[in-house]
Amino acid sequence: KIYPLEGANDLFYVEAYFPMPAPGVWISRTMTIYRVPNTQDLYLINSCRLDEATEKQLLELGNIKGTIVISKAHGIDEPYYKSKFGGELFSVPTKSFKPAASGAPPPEFKSVYEMKVPGIEVIELVGIDKAKHEEVALYIPASKVLITCDIIQHYGERKQDAPALPLNFITGPMMSFMGFRGEAVTVPMFVKISTTANSIKDLKPAFEAINKLDYDIIVPGHGGPCYNAKETRAKFEKSVEAQLQ
Repeated sequence: KIYPLEGANDLFYVEAYFPMPAPGVWISRTMTIYRVPNTQDLYLINSCRLDEATEKQLLELGNIKGTIVISKAHGIDEPYYKSKFGGELFSVPTKSFKPAASGAPPPEFKSVYEMKVPGIEVIELVGIDKAKHEEVALYIPASKVLITCDIIQHYGERKQDAPALPLNFITGPMMSFMGFRGEAVTVPMFVKISTTANSIKDLKPAFEAINKLDYDIIVPGHGGPCYNAKETRAKFEKSVEAQLQ
């Protein structure tokens, strides 16, 4: 089911899930849908495949004009949307895509740094080791919304009718054990895959760039939206303050 983002215009999101390498363990995924104001042009961020009914609901919002990959670790479903609906594909430059179908060539894409979608600003996350990972954030100043992928995740309250994770009696405890818990957090696994020395201190410039933005809401790639996000994020950074020194 697609939900309108509360307190924001022309923004929507849908929660889904994706299997982790560990058997029986799934992780939540969140796709953000941005409609260019005063148009019917849709851009999908952190996209994920939908069932037939939800895809129909998506198309009722407008016309898919593009998909945006903001993390090198994501991008599995964008070739599907590119193949079926056309439009532009923007991505962090180091991403390597697989084809949408067997025998088809990988989709062509443009650098996210060259993207000129009205109302969206690309935020470079300095401190991430691009030899290991690449990621940006997107900022929509008109709605005071920050869209992240992996660097900030949010495991707070979910909509009552949001889809439950498969095998949740296994997935829930396992995800918590692996560090996927808490509100507006940077999880240990992200620190491991994105920094040279497996140190959250390396990400301090990225955190500072985010903190300069005037945002009220974070929509991450994992977990649901975080409202009152600036204050919630500040609590997390306070909890790791000693590690950032």
